[in-house]
Amino acid sequence: MPELELIGGHPALDFVNLAEEDALRVAIAIGLITPHEAQHLLPSKPELTHLGDLRDLLRRIFGAVANEQRPAREDLDSLAHQAAFAARYIQLQPTRNGNIAKEFDAASSGAALIRYRAVDAAIALLTSEELPRIKSCPACAWLFFDASKNRSRRWCRMETCGSANKSRRYYRRTREA
Repeated sequence: MPELELIGGHPALDFVNLAEEDALRVAIAIGLITPHEAQHLLPSKPELTHLGDLRDLLRRIFGAVANEQRPAREDLDSLAHQAAFAARYIQLQPTRNGNIAKEFDAASSGAALIRYRAVDAAIALLTSEELPRIKSCPACAWLFFDASKNRSRRWCRMETCGSANKSRRYYRRTREA
């Protein structure tokens, strides 16, 4: 099985970009679940539908942000509703270094664990000061986090979309000349 191409730079963005892939495989690759947790999860058809709906919702929200627009109020309300539902499965656990960690109870969450963690990751990004770094590739529309120092990244991947765009522009310039 080929390795997944993670270009989003954040689990919530990769979750949106990889909508057509196998849910468990994507969740493991982007760090929403561990391989051990995946052995105990078998997303049902209704849960896969919920995951697809969440991807569509996040695509609209992050797409608006990437285009410097406000996300629709009803989309934000829907995400908040999902977060409130997921919060019922949160446990707070002391860590070895004395901090407290937030964790979703995998046993009681069941197959919805992927969705709950995706919602949590999306809200963490949406409520961070890094929101202006979310961009959309002008060639393929994939979402990515621009981690460049001067926020100048334009493409999801220069090797694919950036090079193709530069080649098209070069071809047009030479053809016109």
